[in-house]
Amino acid sequence: MKICLFGISGIPPGKHNLKDPRLDQVDNMVEAQKKCYAQVVLADEKELAVCDAILTSRAALSDLLMKDLDFVESRLERATVEAEKKVLQKMADGLVSEKPVSKLGLTAEELAFSVKPWRTCVLGLSVACKSGLSARNNPPPSAVSSPGWSNS
Repeated sequence: MKICLFGISGIPPGKHNLKDPRLDQVDNMVEAQKKCYAQVVLADEKELAVCDAILTSRAALSDLLMKDLDFVESRLERATVEAEKKVLQKMADGLVSEKPVSKLGLTAEELAFSVKPWRTCVLGLSVACKSGLSARNNPPPSAVSSPGWSNS
């Protein structure tokens, strides 16, 4: 999974192991020959469009929502189909009220009007360790697996 760090500094981009104490416990019980942690690839803001999910802080969320609003407003100006205009206006209204697109309850049909892949955004601050990222201080993988660009 590739996760974009939007507005979060101090964590180097690249591959990181997700340290999970449950895996350590299982490894001790079964005495496995090899232990492999789950890995994620952390990317910076330049790779926002190609990431599977976005991790941001509350302070940077408004900047992220503004990027989405700029995109939606430019699409709204060029829209010719009435159904598309209606969906884009619904997105714009939600973004203006600081609601991420993923929280607007749009159907798959409504999301089809947008060419932008709306990804999940998880609010939180990750703690980087020398040995990797700790699952205890980070959202579980299920928190970053659902579709939607911004999710608070």
